[in-house]
Amino acid sequence: MTRRALRWDLVGLDTDPVPADESDVDAVALGYTRRGEALAQTRDALQRLAGAEGWTGQAALTFVDDARQTLSAVGRAEEECRRVASVLTEYGGDVAAARTSTARAVDDAEEAESRRLQAEAALQAPDRQLTPTIEMPPLAPDFSTVVDRAKLDQAEQDLTDARAAVTAAVATLTAAAQSAATRIRSTVTLTDAELFAPQPLSTPSAELERLVELARSLGKDPTEYADLLQQMYVARAAEKAGIDLSTWDVSKGAEAVSDHYEKTYDYYAQLYLNNPNFRWAGMAAMIGPSFAAGFEDLELFQDIAKAMKDTLGPIPDSALPFPVSQLDEIAGMSEEELKFYQTTFLQMQKDIFYDASMMHEAYLDGGLESIEELRAAGLLGDDERQVNQAMEAWKAVDEGIRTGDTDMLNLGNQELLRREQYYTIADQYQDMKNHPVTGEAMTYIMGVVGQPSIPGTQTLGQVDDPIHVRVDTMPLMPGTQGADVTINIPRSNIADFDTRWGLIEDDTLPVYLDLVENDPEQVEQILNSSVRGRIDDLRLIDRLPTIIDGLVDTKVRAW
Repeated sequence: MTRRALRWDLVGLDTDPVPADESDVDAVALGYTRRGEALAQTRDALQRLAGAEGWTGQAALTFVDDARQTLSAVGRAEEECRRVASVLTEYGGDVAAARTSTARAVDDAEEAESRRLQAEAALQAPDRQLTPTIEMPPLAPDFSTVVDRAKLDQAEQDLTDARAAVTAAVATLTAAAQSAATRIRSTVTLTDAELFAPQPLSTPSAELERLVELARSLGKDPTEYADLLQQMYVARAAEKAGIDLSTWDVSKGAEAVSDHYEKTYDYYAQLYLNNPNFRWAGMAAMIGPSFAAGFEDLELFQDIAKAMKDTLGPIPDSALPFPVSQLDEIAGMSEEELKFYQTTFLQMQKDIFYDASMMHEAYLDGGLESIEELRAAGLLGDDERQVNQAMEAWKAVDEGIRTGDTDMLNLGNQELLRREQYYTIADQYQDMKNHPVTGEAMTYIMGVVGQPSIPGTQTLGQVDDPIHVRVDTMPLMPGTQGADVTINIPRSNIADFDTRWGLIEDDTLPVYLDLVENDPEQVEQILNSSVRGRIDDLRLIDRLPTIIDGLVDTKVRAW
């Protein structure tokens, strides 16, 4: 986007009415020209093959027939691309003319405003403010006053003319955009959705931006270029992070995409460090390594399940939040089962990046106006409640930034966190919990092994009241000996939103905000440290003995 920083307020506007540059439109036109050239090469190759000598048999005849039919379609597509390029080139001239006219009008307005201020100052000078006394006859205005009033009137008229010139230029460009859109629609068989469809994942954000600007300048409804809009913002974030979106395939496992998710946490860290008002990003950067450490060591859940089974064996199922028998299933899980859980976690992490980076980059691009465009495009959610929640979150963030109101800032960022937990990843957590046969126990274990990565925060097991149960260790000798057992596992399941949100709201979030406001140096130190180093510090493989030893506290006693 090439918005011009001019005095648009002098012509009654808040921002540049023609943000797209002629070069932006020309670049898109060139893209269609090149597509036409590529199609021409394809057409020529097909012609050579279809006319080649020596082809015999039914297969050859079928190929030639198909090639000739394809030739016709390729030829039409080639011509469509060339016509679109021609229309866009002409429209680029209209954009250039509008930018020239509006810039000239602002220049005229600035000059008129300067004259207006000078005339006002002259009229308000002390020697022009004489008030006649009762003994003096009324004073006729002197010649200089008449001249200055005329100058003031002329300056104000020139300002009005400048505003009218901008209005006329924008109206002319709007008509040109509508004409170009009509000609494109009548020229090509492609729908608007196809014209502004997502590009290959390797497409630079600058190219995506030109397409988005073209759609905007043609007056397209945001729903018609929604996927392209999201791709532009996510690509911009990925470029900042150094992430190759085209190779981010979570089905390949954690090792294959570790570079991708590590860089997302670096991105969140830099987003916060560059914009400390983006408190969601700072929290995501601090918590992320704990999340990653868990899904990198999922195979260790089998060892934890075996240890829990041995330890909890005497405990009746009625005292536990899940049947002990499920631990046997986890201990014997196949690689395919483990892959399901790991892939789900990896997809959750990717989904958070796509949604959060899109919104943050949009706000950086154009504030609430760009967030509103996301809403209009349908990119903030599928239902009204979800959409309104996101809009209110960003309005609160924006108000907090503009006014310095920390409470509003924290409220907005808290609502972004709620969106992540309730809308972005809630279904995937439930998919894991409901996964037969291991899901319930597996997600409970996630709450057992979760390690807080924000200084001062607690685990779910620490926040939940521990489970107390009395066990008869010698059932054949009633009344002789037993044990009071404290089971240090959560009563609730981390896969349930209410459980996660309770932990966040009661512990994680307030501790994080206290750290941000009272020890920002520690926050910066953590966020500037190595993501890989923080992940390794939280790996289950190093904490496994401590986790197992702390599962149960037993006090033997005589009854």
